Amino acid sequence: MNTVMLGDRIRNRAQEKEMIILDGTTRWDEELRNDKVKEHLKTAYNLGLNL
Repeated sequence: MNTVMLGDRIRNRAQEKEMIILDGTTRWDEELRNDKVKEHLKTAYNLGLNL
């Protein structure tokens, strides 16, 4: 997935490329998803601060 999304789609239009995977958000395990929501929001917020 990393090669397809970052290599094929973005190519050389970006100086740096990084893919962040936020796991544990499946609908089959609502308890795990609810536990991960706060963690993922913090991660996304911190990533946005560093843009």
